[in-house]
Amino acid sequence: MPYSLHGLFPGRIHGPRLAETRFQASDRSAAAARNLMPPAYPVSGLADNINTAYFDAKMTSNYPLSPRLLRSFLLVAGHGHYRQAAEVGGIAQPLLTRHVQQLEAELGCQLFERSTKRVRLTDAGEYLARRAPEIAGLSTEIVTGCRAASAGQAGLLRIGYSGAAMSGFLSLALRRLQKQRPALELSLHEGNSQELVDGLLAGRHDLAFPLMASDNPAITSVRLAQERIGLVVPDDHPLAVKPRPRLADVRGERVILFPRRLNPVLHDEITHCCRKAGFTAHIVAEASPRPAAISLVAAGQGVTFLSDRLAHLCTPGTVHRKLSGETPKITFIMARQSHRRIPAAAELASLIKSILA
Repeated sequence: MPYSLHGLFPGRIHGPRLAETRFQASDRSAAAARNLMPPAYPVSGLADNINTAYFDAKMTSNYPLSPRLLRSFLLVAGHGHYRQAAEVGGIAQPLLTRHVQQLEAELGCQLFERSTKRVRLTDAGEYLARRAPEIAGLSTEIVTGCRAASAGQAGLLRIGYSGAAMSGFLSLALRRLQKQRPALELSLHEGNSQELVDGLLAGRHDLAFPLMASDNPAITSVRLAQERIGLVVPDDHPLAVKPRPRLADVRGERVILFPRRLNPVLHDEITHCCRKAGFTAHIVAEASPRPAAISLVAAGQGVTFLSDRLAHLCTPGTVHRKLSGETPKITFIMARQSHRRIPAAAELASLIKSILA
């Protein structure tokens, strides 16, 4: 019965009469790669979540099921003769014999019945020959997963996002990314800008999409876009009938804003633009996230500011109006730890910029 070496060695196999094979990821291997990814343990606690006892035992006892020994076993099993197996496998016959003997000693059973002309598999040898391809397949799939993860094609990508980013562009960009990289698994976590930066520094996120750049040198921030901010008013408000009110029209209005600590840059820009328009914003309430502020507008408690791209978040009883003239602007950021290379980051940034264009 012939036994195949294909897949046992995902690199190159050299031999005088053995065709050179190269590792190629099949659709099945690509799909399996996603299933082989380890759980999403935080990097800092990874060692605490791995039970190394099994591997420690195998390493101290010269683990028998190594690819090197299995390859020698399958060569002999496939050709039924040590000399022929050695020639085909490109390995010295004494070394091939030692490999088989070592495997038998480690397993504690005889794998071949030897005669002067040929060798035959024992029951244990038949069993191992049937199961060896499973080991080869698993090895191939693990290599597939490692290489795919290194290229950003598979593995786990942990993303922290702001509600504005997800509602505005990130949801569509992530859907497109997964179509291009179907073996890539996403883990998504919402937070305010400071929480997202903290998550990056703590290793909980690979990428984050805050609404302000970090001044921490350990964080690299890429500006994706800057967009104008409009006004949300009750649908029976005098400004609701104006197609493009001016920021100066907000003078005397009760303003509902977000807490400054969540985004001091944007908070200060809004209040600064109001002062440039000739008035000081009369902030009567703070609410976050933005849907909470819109709900207060619907209840007649004041007006609020909202990115033009997020106008679809307005609920019944409210309307969004673009502002004319100089307005505050919201900045969308993609951030990562400066020392880390995220293979999918450039592609995701390109997708986002095409959406925002």
